[in-house]
Amino acid sequence: MIRKAEKKLSRVKVLIYGSHGLYKTRTALHFPRPAMIDLEQGAEIYGDELPFGIVQPKSVAEITDAIDDIVNSKEYDTIILDSATVLWLKIQQFWNEIYLSRNQRSKGFKFEFYEFQPLDWRGPKDQFKSILEKLRNTGLHVVITAREKAEYADGEFMKKIGVMPDAEKTIAHEFDTVIHVAREGGAIATVEKDRTNSLPPAFDITDFSNFQQAFDLKPMESPETAVETPPVEITAQTFNTLALALEMMDLTVQQRIHLLKEYQVDTIENLTEDQAQQIIARIEKKQQEVTT
Repeated sequence: MIRKAEKKLSRVKVLIYGSHGLYKTRTALHFPRPAMIDLEQGAEIYGDELPFGIVQPKSVAEITDAIDDIVNSKEYDTIILDSATVLWLKIQQFWNEIYLSRNQRSKGFKFEFYEFQPLDWRGPKDQFKSILEKLRNTGLHVVITAREKAEYADGEFMKKIGVMPDAEKTIAHEFDTVIHVAREGGAIATVEKDRTNSLPPAFDITDFSNFQQAFDLKPMESPETAVETPPVEITAQTFNTLALALEMMDLTVQQRIHLLKEYQVDTIENLTEDQAQQIIARIEKKQQEVTT
C-alpha cells in the first residue's frame, strides 16, 4: 500500500574528516552514549573526560565482531569508527595477503608485495562498503572519522583541486552528513553534504550544541540513568579552589581559554559545579604525575 511520506526522527549518519588535531574524535565522543571502534589506537586519552565504551580490534574480522558486540550489549546509542582511513588500509592489507598467495601469475605479483590490478579492487571495495552497511544497519547513531588527502582533477597531471576523505573514494555517498574540518583560526567545520538540511554551512566544531540542535540529540546520560537532573551552579568554595589551582598551574591566557572551551564556557563563573570539580581533579592528577 502506498502511503504519504513523512519526515521521521532517525539516527544520524555522519562522516567527519580532516587533518590531525581538529577535534574529530572528541566531537564524535560527544554524541549520546557512544561506543568507539578505535582503529587509531588513541582514544583512551579521553577516558578521564568523557564516558564511552571502547574496543580496539586488530583485524578486519575483529572489526565486524566489535560491531555486533556493541549492538548486542544494548548499552549504547552511538557507534563510532575511528577511523575509516585505517579501516581502508587494513582491508587493503588483508586482500594484499590473499592476492600474494593466490595470484602469483598476475602482473601485480612482485614476490614480496602485490600491486593491485584494476579488477583486483572489487574485493576490497565490496568489503569496505559491506562494513559501512553493517554500521548503518545497527539502528544506532553512526559517526565515522577519516583523515584527509589531496583531491586531483581527472585527466590533468597532479592538478590539486581540493581535499577529500582519505578512504575508499566513494565513502561520502554512504552518509547523510559529511563534514570537513580545517584549521582556519580554529577548528572550523564546513558542511559539504547534509540531507537533513539542519546544520549551519560552517561552524566551530568544538561547539557541540550545533549538532544537538540540528539533530535533536539529547545530552549524554549514563546507561543506568534515565532521569536528567538540572546542572548545579559552581559554589563559592569550588570557585576559589579552582581559581587557586589554575593560578598554581601558571597557564597562559591561551591555555586557559582552550581549557574552558572544552566545557563550552568563557569564564570560570559559567562552569557548573560538576565541570569545575572535573577540572580540579584533572589538575590534581597532573600534579601527582609531576611529583612521582
